Amino acid sequence: MRCAEPSQTRQFSRRNLFIFSSRFGGLWCVSTVMIYLMGIQASSRTPLLLAYLMGGLMLLALFLTHQNLAGLELRTLDQPITFAGERGSIALEARSQHWHSSLQLHWRGLPDTSRTEWHLAPGVTRLELPWLAVGRGQQRPGELLLVTRAPLGLFRCWGGWKPDLLVTVAPARRPGPVQWLKGEADSNQPSPSADSVRQAGSESFEDLRPWRKEEGSQRLDWKTRARGRGDLCKTFSDDQLPALWCSPDPHLPLEQGLEHVCDQLCRMAAAGQPFGLILPHGDRIRPGSGAAHLERCLTALAKAPGEPP
Repeated sequence: MRCAEPSQTRQFSRRNLFIFSSRFGGLWCVSTVMIYLMGIQASSRTPLLLAYLMGGLMLLALFLTHQNLAGLELRTLDQPITFAGERGSIALEARSQHWHSSLQLHWRGLPDTSRTEWHLAPGVTRLELPWLAVGRGQQRPGELLLVTRAPLGLFRCWGGWKPDLLVTVAPARRPGPVQWLKGEADSNQPSPSADSVRQAGSESFEDLRPWRKEEGSQRLDWKTRARGRGDLCKTFSDDQLPALWCSPDPHLPLEQGLEHVCDQLCRMAAAGQPFGLILPHGDRIRPGSGAAHLERCLTALAKAPGEPP
């Protein structure tokens, strides 16, 4: 079964749905025929009535199973950045005007353990489908299969869809050494240590603000906490702090260096520290902070050219 070209929406109907008898349905059909023949041979009405009933149920199940998928519409959504080797999810939006029960959604090529079963109510439903990213880059999730055997399990109805979306996969997060540059990314200037990066600006006390767990305990104001005023964090003026640039360690393989940079940038973003990024092929992102800045840096790491063969 081949899908059409990738698209951002897919509505399932008689034109793109397939239905065939399941194994249980095959046994049901054989049993119906055997009971019918027994009724004729024995000239008994009871087996004949039972055979007619079983045949009627099978005919009814054919339409009900097909209707369980018909009318369902799927749409693509913006995808968050994921990390290589980590189990993430693909977000889709489902729209329908009636109930859909016992739907199995599965990405072709993934193991059966990644299958999920959904019961969709009328209206709009957000679906989070498990997906495993292999390697960094911008990847397409592949073909999505929808299967149902409800309500009686006598038939298997299925359809396929290739969503037109790209998922940005950043390098795997692995702690390790990175190269730090300061100022305007001048390689002749000394590189600060990781400890100095975490405690940047700690020489000029400025104010107190609510403490966050990801900042660690080194900046927690213990005197204020001992007085029962809650957990407050010391903030420092960093007006004289030179810009810090992060780059892969040139002594490591490129992919390993990118993984270390990815982990370090995520740690600094969680701590609220500004940072810039320099990639080996010359691209750079000026220092900044915040979720949008981290997303730009992770996207640049995902798109970075690999080592030549």
